[in-house]
Amino acid sequence: MKVVFFSGGLASFAVSHSIKDEKPLLYFTDTLWEDEDLYRFIYEVSDKLKLPLLIHSMGLDPVELMIKQHIVFNSRMGNCSTYLKMKVASDYIKKGKVPLVEKWYNKQYLQGELKFDDLYFGIGYDEFHRVGAIKHNWKPFNAKFPLVENMFDYDELLKLYDIRKPDMYIKGFVHNNCKGRCVKAGKGHFKLLYNEDRETFEEIKMIEHYLSIYVGAYHWLKQEEGTEHFIEYNQSEMLKWHKSKYEYKPDLHYAWGQNFNSILKNQQIKQIGKAQDKKITLDLFGNDDIGGCGCFVDYD
Repeated sequence: MKVVFFSGGLASFAVSHSIKDEKPLLYFTDTLWEDEDLYRFIYEVSDKLKLPLLIHSMGLDPVELMIKQHIVFNSRMGNCSTYLKMKVASDYIKKGKVPLVEKWYNKQYLQGELKFDDLYFGIGYDEFHRVGAIKHNWKPFNAKFPLVENMFDYDELLKLYDIRKPDMYIKGFVHNNCKGRCVKAGKGHFKLLYNEDRETFEEIKMIEHYLSIYVGAYHWLKQEEGTEHFIEYNQSEMLKWHKSKYEYKPDLHYAWGQNFNSILKNQQIKQIGKAQDKKITLDLFGNDDIGGCGCFVDYD
């Protein structure tokens, strides 16, 4: 059976269209941190192309993973992609290990047994540098990249199936991942998020603020004897805070007064907010790119 790694983006949608007559399985690994409209899109593509959709998740979102791993992810360490997407997919396809959360949609379109052969990725010629690593990571399966040699007009494809473009693209983002909260994105990306979705921008600024305090305190306390109960208590408090959608403020009483600085983008995000308020132009090139993570490249 052929599998399309369906990210909820336009490229993987085009790949799904290109091989729909071969009845592939649409496979989506959910970070549980996606834009609400992404789910509308993946279900609609499954409906209109009449293809089965399998959704897998580890049951954690990136913030919960950072709390459990005691680190704030950054441009050089995107463990959310490694664990929540790549590990989930690799464990299932290579080892047959079903993750904590499994959801089928349009399973009636499934044809044949779940024995995988060819794996399809929405990688175009502009991302050709990712092809070699993906092929290596997915041996012995045959990784294929239809968009490297074939170009599609995404807008025309959307019209063909009468599917509305995902909201993230309408807002100007280059991908439809994690509601614009990608830890690997540059300043240009967060500038766009500031302009298009101020609520989400302020949300991740607050998340990073508290995570930075928690992570710094954890590593500081880990060196001290007799602090295990403090560590366990504050991890549970952080998870409680996150599950309550950031309304609950954890009492990290031992951390207050300590000078723990952000290791991700706290200062960067603050600078973007100040620059926008003062109408200062940010450099959108170089380190200020608008991209995000490249899944399935660094995973071994």
